[in-house]
Amino acid sequence: MLVSIVIPVFNAEKFIQRCVDALLCQSHAQLDIILVNDGSSDSSGAICDQYAIADSRVSVLHQNNSGPSVARNKGIELACGEYLMFVDADDFVEHNLVETLIGGFESGSVGLAVCTYRSRLFSNGVEIAANTFELETKRFTVDEFLSTATLDISDPIAVRARAHITGNIWGRLYDRSIVNAHRLRFNVALNRYEDILFNVSYLACISDILVVNAPLYNYTVNSGHVSLSDQVTKTKFHMLAASYVEICDR
Repeated sequence: MLVSIVIPVFNAEKFIQRCVDALLCQSHAQLDIILVNDGSSDSSGAICDQYAIADSRVSVLHQNNSGPSVARNKGIELACGEYLMFVDADDFVEHNLVETLIGGFESGSVGLAVCTYRSRLFSNGVEIAANTFELETKRFTVDEFLSTATLDISDPIAVRARAHITGNIWGRLYDRSIVNAHRLRFNVALNRYEDILFNVSYLACISDILVVNAPLYNYTVNSGHVSLSDQVTKTKFHMLAASYVEICDR
């Protein structure tokens, strides 16, 4: 089973090798790794090209800087696998991520398979802290997941679980045929919260979700690097408002 993995790359020369190397040594080797160089001004593009030359499973698309939504949409168009996965260029995965999610997907006849993850804090390339987020391995219906009647708002684990499943696009396996059949794409007007809209749209097309309690995705935070997600800005607020309105409409 071929799995397409889309990775937007922007000025990630310090991290992209760790990211791609972890994918190339997966226990499930049938991969279609798509690197979308989003107008990087550092050596990221050249590094991506080197991987494409060295391994036939890797392909590279270079584009002018257009943001992660455009990059992921381009990756979806190029993908040819039965399954679809997204990885951020500064993150890395465990060697059995793909195999585990495919196994869960197939055994449970579900529309989405999600693993848990580790948050890792780095300073000057050295890991200084880590935290593992775990959930009970469980299969449930989309209706159960979205129902407010089943959510205990006072339970931080339950709230965080829903935030992870709807708010992140990494650490999960999508059915590419569903994505294409319903023309699901990322909102190019948004550089933040576009993942929530994509997931809500996808959930509307499936019936069951499987959560696998295995921290196979490593979400990294680099101290000293202040990203857009760390800042409170008017632009960020408007993106949040636009995302909220569209979710309510759906």
